[in-house]
Amino acid sequence: MTAFDWLGDMVRWLGRFVPRVMLIRQTHRGVCFTLHKARKIGPGLVWYWPLISELVLVCIVRQTINLHYQCLITRDGKEIVIAVTVVLSIHDPLAAVTTTDDVLDTVSDMAQWGVKRVVSNCTAEELRSGKTDNNRSVDKLLRSKLGTDVAMYGVTIEQAFLNEMSFPTTVRLMGGPALAG
Repeated sequence: MTAFDWLGDMVRWLGRFVPRVMLIRQTHRGVCFTLHKARKIGPGLVWYWPLISELVLVCIVRQTINLHYQCLITRDGKEIVIAVTVVLSIHDPLAAVTTTDDVLDTVSDMAQWGVKRVVSNCTAEELRSGKTDNNRSVDKLLRSKLGTDVAMYGVTIEQAFLNEMSFPTTVRLMGGPALAG
């Protein structure tokens, strides 16, 4: 510790007793935790007292999550490697902050699980064509499933789509000569 570190600590401690102002932009909403309750705060200038409250900002506008390559099995037993893009927005910042620690990480995890469910219920040909047996779009099916899964976190899925898809090649060596060692 240097000679004046104690002074900085004292100023920070005393600063907790002084109300503060924060500007919340139109693209964000605030959640203020005060003693035993949490409440939503809209955009604009907000006063809060750090001694008894904590202010958390949540970005509510359109955000994108790219789920990189997953190797999955289709309904007809074919291996497929896919990448998915999920576009979302947060409609309830209070739920986004109070139901999970990191809402984007949770949505990413839920989306990977939802993609697995959709792919395992479709054939390789359905995925290739983008339409299911009942002529429903695979992307719309994916969006619907993901939207249901993440609604409790205050998230709305605006779009979800397969942006890359390939079938891996498996090479097997059978009955070849023994390797010299």
